[in-house]
Amino acid sequence: MGVYENETRDESGVVYSGEYSGTYVVARDITERLASEKLIHFQAYHDLLTGLPNRALFHDRLTNTISNARREDDKLAILFLDLDRFKVVNDTLGHSVGDELLKQLASRLKSCLREGDTVARLGGDEFIILLPHVEGESVADVVGNKVIETIKKPFTVDDNELFITGSIGISMYPADGNTADLLIKNADTAMYYTKEQGKNNFNLYNRDMSINNSRMLNMEAEIRRGIKEEEFEVFYQPQVSANNGEITGVEALLRWNHPEKGLLSPAFFMTVAEESGIIIELGD
Repeated sequence: MGVYENETRDESGVVYSGEYSGTYVVARDITERLASEKLIHFQAYHDLLTGLPNRALFHDRLTNTISNARREDDKLAILFLDLDRFKVVNDTLGHSVGDELLKQLASRLKSCLREGDTVARLGGDEFIILLPHVEGESVADVVGNKVIETIKKPFTVDDNELFITGSIGISMYPADGNTADLLIKNADTAMYYTKEQGKNNFNLYNRDMSINNSRMLNMEAEIRRGIKEEEFEVFYQPQVSANNGEITGVEALLRWNHPEKGLLSPAFFMTVAEESGIIIELGD
């Protein structure tokens, strides 16, 4: 505040001053506050385990990249990665080993990419990669293959040598969608297709995959209806001793007595049941 000589006040309290003689300065150190705000901002937009961008930050970057690509008539690619059988690591060796594995994987994924690319962790063992400014599908193929080969190399965690694989689905802008949500959805669809085909690989999205997913959803609804209507039956197949021909036990076999398609074996419905979680109800 300024300090003046010969200060006087009128009846309303207004100060009238004469010659200016000096200034008082009040300073406050806000270093800690700025550091705290920076930490809060980082935590809001990054995965705390791996330090990678999280879903929210990735979505923002993808939306901005799509806008730039639309304006510049450019292409981009999305790679949706899900680890194969990662749950086995957690269940067998514990979550601490699984967490360390994910951190090492995050570091490897970053080493596969260009400076302008983005890799984010969506949660669990799901990761997603944004490749801006790609000339075409061949570039995405190269990166997809590079990621698969990088994941296959052994990891060492607490003296445990671990081998894992990954399944990748790839979608391209603008061929496979013109919004962030649609591109992510189609890359996710292609990833599940990769798992169905044997895992440890990558596939580019095509519309037939969505048609197949629609059929799977319809099948899931049919299975749930079949359970409710008690259409599933157990058949018993005897196990016979090769030594004396006596029956030593039986094998329980599930069959679906479908009202339109007749008696169906598990080959017809088991995959959908496992992926949707209905397998638990069928087991009961």
